[in-house]
Amino acid sequence: MTETNTLDRGTIAQGVIGAWRLVSYVVEDADGGHRSFPLGDDAHGIIIYTQSGHMSVQIGPTGRPQYQDCSPHGGTDAERAATAAGYLAYAGRYSVSDESVVEHLPDVSLFRTGSTRPFPARPPSPTTDSLLS
Repeated sequence: MTETNTLDRGTIAQGVIGAWRLVSYVVEDADGGHRSFPLGDDAHGIIIYTQSGHMSVQIGPTGRPQYQDCSPHGGTDAERAATAAGYLAYAGRYSVSDESVVEHLPDVSLFRTGSTRPFPARPPSPTTDSLLS
C-alpha cells in the first residue's frame, strides 16, 4: 500500500495545494514494466493546485525551438507544429477520488483528445518534489 492510499481525500487535497516545479515527466505502462520520457529526461515545467479545486500544468522539453519572428502569435506553420508537438499544457479542475487518486479534469488544453474523462495524476510530494515559494 502506498502512502497516498493510507491518507483520506481531504488530506491529499490539502497536501497538493501550491505551485510545484517538475522533477521528471515519466510515462509508465499499466503494469509498471515500461517507462518512457516523452519530453526527454530533462523536461521542465510547473503544476499549480489551488484551494478552490483548480489546477494548471505546463511541461516542455529543454531546448524547444523558437519562432524566428519572436511573436507569441507568429511563427510559420512548421514552427507552430514543432513547438506544440513538444509541449503539454492544460488547465481545469482537480479532485481526489474515493481511491485517493488525484484526478485532473481539463477545461482547456493544448492537445485535443476528444475525451472528457478525468485522468489520474501522481500528486506532488514535499519529500520528492519541489514546492515553489
